[in-house]
Amino acid sequence: MFLSKQSVDRRRIIFSLGLPLVFLLVYVLFDILYSALPDAALNRWLYEPFVSFCVGLIHWITPDHNVWAVQNKILSAEGNLEMVRTCDGSYSFILLAAAMTVFKATIRAKLFGMAGAFLLVVCLNLLRIVTLFFVLIHCPTWFDFVHYYFAPYLSLGAYGLFFSGWAFRARKPASHEL
Repeated sequence: MFLSKQSVDRRRIIFSLGLPLVFLLVYVLFDILYSALPDAALNRWLYEPFVSFCVGLIHWITPDHNVWAVQNKILSAEGNLEMVRTCDGSYSFILLAAAMTVFKATIRAKLFGMAGAFLLVVCLNLLRIVTLFFVLIHCPTWFDFVHYYFAPYLSLGAYGLFFSGWAFRARKPASHEL
């Protein structure tokens, strides 16, 4: 049984319109699962070790700063930062993971992509938090701009480049390309 060109085109249109919906549903599912995690567990297992690592990095860069990690906070005489649920990079990872989930690729490529995305998000978030600390203590008038505009858009660009590179390498070739 042969399909007409018109019915094939219609199926492609329906499929292409369905991908954004599936992406949205996967993103919402991941978001619901993440939101179900208790704040106490996030503080204990994610924020405290991450903030401690940030403080260690700050000490390595500038040993003369008196900086302490207290729970989910970076404390110093010059200024304090608090890491909360929206500061941990999780929504960036959820966005990348949802996109990789709906992308046509092998399970292996998706898992490697998500592992790479996780490492990228953690590294960029580490850089962002340490940078925000230095901006806060050295140029506090720039803090809001760097925190709300510069760092998020720079990170978004990096995530877009990462996803594009991953998608180019991970995509399943169409049967006519084999």
